[in-house]
Amino acid sequence: MDGPDWQLAGRPGVGLTDEAEAALARGVDNDPFMSLPWLRLDRGDRLGCLRNGKTWVPFASLAPGWMVLGGYINSEVSTVGVGPGSELAAAIATLPAALTRFGFHALSVELPNSEVTALGLRERFGGEGWTVQTIPGRRSPVVGFPPCSERGRFEDHFRAHHVSEFRKLAASERKLAALGDVEQVRHAGPFPEALVDELADVESRSWKRDVGLFNSARREQAMAAIRAAQVHLVLTRIDGRPVAWDLDIVKGRRCFSYNKCFDEAVRKTGVGKLLHFRNLEVAWNAGFAAVNLLGDADDVKRYLATGSVDRERLIAFAPTLAGRAHRAAFGAYQHVKAWRDRRAGRDA
Repeated sequence: MDGPDWQLAGRPGVGLTDEAEAALARGVDNDPFMSLPWLRLDRGDRLGCLRNGKTWVPFASLAPGWMVLGGYINSEVSTVGVGPGSELAAAIATLPAALTRFGFHALSVELPNSEVTALGLRERFGGEGWTVQTIPGRRSPVVGFPPCSERGRFEDHFRAHHVSEFRKLAASERKLAALGDVEQVRHAGPFPEALVDELADVESRSWKRDVGLFNSARREQAMAAIRAAQVHLVLTRIDGRPVAWDLDIVKGRRCFSYNKCFDEAVRKTGVGKLLHFRNLEVAWNAGFAAVNLLGDADDVKRYLATGSVDRERLIAFAPTLAGRAHRAAFGAYQHVKAWRDRRAGRDA
């Protein structure tokens, strides 16, 4: 095929070229998670990058010979590359041969179904002799709002559509008030770094005490990533002490429900769900059309969601000796996982 060929612009454990760093720093419009600070936060030294002309494709290698493409957060706008979309679709045609040339014989990528179809990933890799499997991926719930011209008070809208849930939230507020003087700080704009110590303090008293964003070795990386976007933050204090927070990431006209945390001492008040509700209110008042809830579709998210984006995980193995070995190992893993899932179901 005419056009530029694929090149390695960075290997895991070695680092990225200066050009790759500059391209990934620009990121993708409306998707904060496909930019260099976010990729580094999740991938660390496992991050690498491919280049084809003006197209840059970040990847991670989680095991020798395995390549994982795409952003790590399952937002509805995620893609596999940075650069002109039409050029990326054309470049995919030569990607299978490039991967084996660079020593990668197994590929994993999870994207919205529409993106998998648009890029022709199944056809491209299958046509080159790769064994392709598709597995249903995670579902990204979305809370959609009516047009701004039709909006009234958020609480009135929420009460009309979720009567029983509204009663539970009111009960949560009463439980919090019984613990002391409740103060809620609501912020929309650049990340409020003056509050970061309070966010870390809450993490230290939560289930995230060892893996938090702000109270761990990842603090500087997390702050660098979050600085690259705007945020919506709701922080709750009781008698001046921070006890819970909910953080949304904003890029362009999209809002993503990213992370929340609360002190284990207030878990039974239902503060987590209450904070989530308050951050939806911030997005409503700011004029956003929707909030992407990210993550898996748990009960609360399914209840709140007005729609969702289905995702698909594509696994492909090269027609090489190494590719066949990876396929056999992955098949064994699937059998063991299925057996464990069945056993867990019987024991439940």
